[in-house]
Amino acid sequence: DYFAPDGAAAFLTNQQTGEPWRFFGYNPVFREIESEHGEVTYYRYHFAEDDTRTLLVNNLGTLFALPDVQGYNPLQLQHYVDFMRVLNGAPQEYHGSWVLPTGLDSPLIDLLGVRYVVVPATAPPDRPEIERLARTWPVVYRDAEVRVLENPNAFPRAWLVHSATRGDANTLSQGTADSALDLRTEAVVATMPAGLAPTAAAAREEVSVTQHTPE
Repeated sequence: DYFAPDGAAAFLTNQQTGEPWRFFGYNPVFREIESEHGEVTYYRYHFAEDDTRTLLVNNLGTLFALPDVQGYNPLQLQHYVDFMRVLNGAPQEYHGSWVLPTGLDSPLIDLLGVRYVVVPATAPPDRPEIERLARTWPVVYRDAEVRVLENPNAFPRAWLVHSATRGDANTLSQGTADSALDLRTEAVVATMPAGLAPTAAAAREEVSVTQHTPE
């Protein structure tokens, strides 16, 4: 039963016929303080509990071939660690990259292409941000355990731009906060390319994902 794709997993699986998207599960009431060094770890020690299973946390997206933006990984790209730190406004335990309460309203979630977030059907009293998000993002699936909310501002998986600026995750965060950057038309890169081609006159540009496989 634990590995059967039901609830949110079945719903999200059925949404994979169109443009690729990403998701995450959210309810950080499931947390433990690591006594060894005092850092907070989310979800990991609750992996066998039904309430975390229905949220599709703890890398269950991998099992169901659903593209998750968060999870536990012993090897992480430093760029992504930095990105999630800026998104949340805080660092987190070494092996995990999770969306925290401080990052739930970050525009960088849109940039990751997060179209769906899985939250509990009834928010715990100490998680008012869940109901706040549910008032912003429409509920597209509901059962007795969870709701799936849809982000109307999610970026596509890929898009074309003709200008770039040199920077990092902090540049992304600051540029989106003060509206100095339109990331749908300008890229932020660690190393500037030799040159970017201008838009061809009257050209119709299009990006499509023709194959989606691991690695």
